[in-house]
Amino acid sequence: MHDRDRCATVLLELAIVKRVLSWHAFAARQALLRSAPQSARTPEALAESVMVSPTYLLLTGNLCSRFSRGEHSSSTQRAQMNSVSTNPRLNVIPALHPRIVVGRGLTEVAEWDLAHATHKQAIQMTAARVQRKPGAGHGFQLVFYGDSITEGWRGLRWGYDYGPLQETVEIQEGSVRSGIQDVWKVHFGHLSAAAFGIAADKVDTLQWRLQNGEAPEGIEAQLAILLIGTNDLDEAVSQDPGKQDDLAGRIMGCCQLLLQADPNLKVAMLGILPKGDERNGQPRYDLPNRWTPGQEGVNARLRIYCDSTTRASFHDLSPAFVEEHDGHVMLQKALFLDLLHPSVAGYDVMASEIQKILKHHKIGGDSQLAS
Repeated sequence: MHDRDRCATVLLELAIVKRVLSWHAFAARQALLRSAPQSARTPEALAESVMVSPTYLLLTGNLCSRFSRGEHSSSTQRAQMNSVSTNPRLNVIPALHPRIVVGRGLTEVAEWDLAHATHKQAIQMTAARVQRKPGAGHGFQLVFYGDSITEGWRGLRWGYDYGPLQETVEIQEGSVRSGIQDVWKVHFGHLSAAAFGIAADKVDTLQWRLQNGEAPEGIEAQLAILLIGTNDLDEAVSQDPGKQDDLAGRIMGCCQLLLQADPNLKVAMLGILPKGDERNGQPRYDLPNRWTPGQEGVNARLRIYCDSTTRASFHDLSPAFVEEHDGHVMLQKALFLDLLHPSVAGYDVMASEIQKILKHHKIGGDSQLAS
């Protein structure tokens, strides 16, 4: 084993230990394992005999089985390029491991590998339950795919509890949300849903994940929410229509991989959200800014693609995140933690918009808001 690989393995093991210590759900999972008979002390057996929420599976299922078997996640696979469409703009890249594509540091690679393995096992466990009892409602009705904004639905950043998303905030009409978990419960608690997001992921990285175990195959998913691309958005994309074509094409490739995973799955593609800028070291929330041409250009291309693609629809949530102030269009500061990531209030706004999409597709019935 090379020194670099040995170092990555050690860092991965340290990351696992750190995450076990930070995840409160792990303790509850261990209590279930201790109380179960020896033959039932596996995530698969517990998933069969105990009602376990999808989020709970994502937080704990991977860790229990990996520690019981003493396995490490693999980071050496390469996937082959698949021909998915004759559309010249659609682009599924030859998938390389993210440490090659993104150039992450070793610590980040260890964190990323663990997050990917966790997602992969949650899907495998769910698919196994569905295979045993097809049509019994054991799958995920709703799945989210993306980057840190998607990971934020679970209150996490790089797999760790993220404090700003645990805060209690007041939203419109005097309603209160006690953190992102409350937002999820109110809007999606009536659904079997899961969020597969990893902070800092780019489009190419998500394609790799979908080609290496994270595609929603065999889980009876009805709708996938796809939000990706903001980490690929730079000044070069904003200034070059050709680069906007390329970025949009790679996002289309992610959509196509999702559609290929299940012939009954529909994909709701969310447009890249607007983000703020810095000027002289100070945050700027006014629009348009240097990111706007790229964001709007890519979104326009995605809309055209979805309009011509069966089972895919495009939804631009940008209007819900901006406001007019003294004749200027600006991001609503209360909806953002920084210049990019939504706050708890921002996630509540996003969830309300997604509720409209769910209603259109007649998925899940009524949320707590309607009860």
